[in-house]
Amino acid sequence: MFLGFTMRLLLTGMVVLLGAACSSTKTQSTNMDASMQDATSDTGTDATVDACNNTCTGATPVCNAATSTCVGCLTNTDCTTGTPVCDATDNTCVECRIGQGATDCSGNSCNPANRTCTTTAVASLGDCEACVADEECETTSAGTLRCVPMDYQSSPHGTYCLLDRATITGTTCPTKVYIESQTETSTSGVASTYCSPAQSQTTCEAVTDYKDLCTLDSDCGHPSLGDGLCRDDGAGLLCTYECSGDIDCSSANKCRNTTPTNYCCTAGSGPGCS
Repeated sequence: MFLGFTMRLLLTGMVVLLGAACSSTKTQSTNMDASMQDATSDTGTDATVDACNNTCTGATPVCNAATSTCVGCLTNTDCTTGTPVCDATDNTCVECRIGQGATDCSGNSCNPANRTCTTTAVASLGDCEACVADEECETTSAGTLRCVPMDYQSSPHGTYCLLDRATITGTTCPTKVYIESQTETSTSGVASTYCSPAQSQTTCEAVTDYKDLCTLDSDCGHPSLGDGLCRDDGAGLLCTYECSGDIDCSSANKCRNTTPTNYCCTAGSGPGCS
């Protein structure tokens, strides 16, 4: 009887011990699972936070996790009033994107120099008109105009809408006056060959003033450059400009050979103009 009681006691102890061991194993397993989950969660969080080492502040407050670099923005929501658009070309908040003035500036152009909106409507400027952006220049039946730097007598002289020769039919500039070909990069970044007046002789201002009323040379062209002339060929004093041949003059007008400067005739009846 004593032996049977002892056996039952031993068996009960083994059950208790086994139960404790199982319980301990389960607890350790649970703790390991939780630890692994925490590690996984921490790894994901750290990967995002540590991509830029938590250093993005000031002008570049946003972390681009794909490149591990700090940038100004990734989407428009990263930008504020005044510079509401995120330019994907350099991840910078700007007022407008180059060539996107129609959208970003409500129909006006975007100045490529500082990516701000202008007061000039898109596609509102013609040949030889002063401009700041390609999108301000018209597309005509002759081809596409772009905003291009020009010189006058080898000195820089502003930017003007000129015909992109790559957009026309044929290999030469198609009209008189705008006969000179120059290789340039437009203000909006289009490298091409453009058709312009002879930049060693005249300016766009003088060309666009042609046949306007005048009394003095300074009334024609740029007021401080001496690029315009005021001449009477039988129709009264009218603005004109220097030429080297008939090809430099508009339509059927001729280049009059005079001293000291040849100029495009202002009428067809004067000597050397008929």
